[in-house]
Amino acid sequence: MELFVKRAPLQVVDAMRQTVTNMIGTLPPQFFTVTVSTVA
Repeated sequence: MELFVKRAPLQVVDAMRQTVTNMIGTLPPQFFTVTVSTVA
């Protein structure tokens, strides 16, 4: 993942980040506990 982020265009990295975030947000809550943390 680190290599992907270093080599891919910023727009592609942002699109991938948004896609993964959307996928995590749609996991059924009865089967998963989702915790999101960020560092600024």
